[in-house]
Amino acid sequence: MTADSGYTYTRQDVPDTIYPIQLDQIIVFGDSITQEGHNPLINGWVASLAHFYQRRLDVINRGMSGYTSEWCKHLLPSVLSTTLPAPLPNSTHQPKVRLVTICMGANDAVNEGMRQYCPLPDFKQNLKEMISMVHSKHPDAKVLLISAPPLGLKLWKAFLDERSLPMDRVISRTRSYAQAAIEVGAETNTPVVDTWKAFFGGNGEWDERADQASWFYDGLHPSTEGSQVLWKAVRKAIVENWPELDPNGDMKEVLPPWDQFGIDDLAKELFQTASERK
Repeated sequence: MTADSGYTYTRQDVPDTIYPIQLDQIIVFGDSITQEGHNPLINGWVASLAHFYQRRLDVINRGMSGYTSEWCKHLLPSVLSTTLPAPLPNSTHQPKVRLVTICMGANDAVNEGMRQYCPLPDFKQNLKEMISMVHSKHPDAKVLLISAPPLGLKLWKAFLDERSLPMDRVISRTRSYAQAAIEVGAETNTPVVDTWKAFFGGNGEWDERADQASWFYDGLHPSTEGSQVLWKAVRKAIVENWPELDPNGDMKEVLPPWDQFGIDDLAKELFQTASERK
């Protein structure tokens, strides 16, 4: 405060009491599309999500690069059981998971016979099982499926050629796994981000724009522009399906703005105000 603000600075001791100011959570779960989504150098879609919810919800990234739906379904129960902080003693406040995003299919869709390959019927069943796991562990949590993004075939081939690796996927199979996620969404009444429509518009048919480095830096993983295409589609899906999760609506920050609490008794003013805002 400035000298003419009307306040006199007084040093105050920190109280022994620990107050429950833990944030509820969003868990983003999937493969490298999710793991890499936290990369600030490309304005990753998960980084944008975390920024969108700052001081309102914690975004927990559990993306596993290279993993498939078959492997991830074995991980998800442990993920769902270990991200929330333990409740404080004598506290009635328990943070909860508000939303889980599941983005799978990019690795499941590799060519048959390769290590990561997962047959399409099994992929669909795995998604259904993971949706059920979320609802069983966190009944109030929302689930958002995100389909595997388009494949930039030329860029991806160049990436593999530089490493003397064989071509491992084709556009049509990647598309079929993306479509399968949409079908699972319809069958389970789960909202889905159709990434192909997000990138190409219309009915989501592939075109050569997918081979632009501005969309996918290696043909598979979104670059800066591609990350923002994906982020905008995710944000749109969240706020349209669950307005209560729109931070620009009635969702309050966990602690009050700096100029909206008294400072003569910080322990009382800060945390009483925080409690009233929940």
